[in-house]
Amino acid sequence: LPGTRVEATELQRYFPAAPLTGGHATKSALAGLKGPALLHIATHGFYTRDPGALPAPPARIPAQRDDARGLYVDGDDTPPTRPEDLADAFDRSGLAMAGANLGPDGIVTAREITSLDWRGIQLVVLSACETGVGTVATHDGVYGLRRAVVLAGAASQVASFRCVETH
Repeated sequence: LPGTRVEATELQRYFPAAPLTGGHATKSALAGLKGPALLHIATHGFYTRDPGALPAPPARIPAQRDDARGLYVDGDDTPPTRPEDLADAFDRSGLAMAGANLGPDGIVTAREITSLDWRGIQLVVLSACETGVGTVATHDGVYGLRRAVVLAGAASQVASFRCVETH
């Protein structure tokens, strides 16, 4: 992406290791990281919104009066369904790594990030679009890249909701 190489160069003075840019910024390089205190990833991030994947709401039986109990019941005693499986959010969000324009081997999904060992990393900065976006679960937070970084073991993260284009 335009600007990511400049970003890596500007941040170089804060990191002891050389940045992985271009063809070196691969999924396997990301998986091979072992506990740097700070990890800064500058790339393209995404969260795929697919309204066609959402099931239709269940049909409801009209409310009827239950005189024996003195109240109205809706006649449907099935449990409410979730609009989508929360785990799907891990497959719908990810980061573009080297080769992403050539096929799926260049994409690291949030699900793949959950399996990485990022214990010891104090801060992960996701300098990419839509890294804070995901499926929201009541009282459970956002499912997507943000949660994946937590599940991988990083202590904290910085993520974004949308992209800001500069020309």
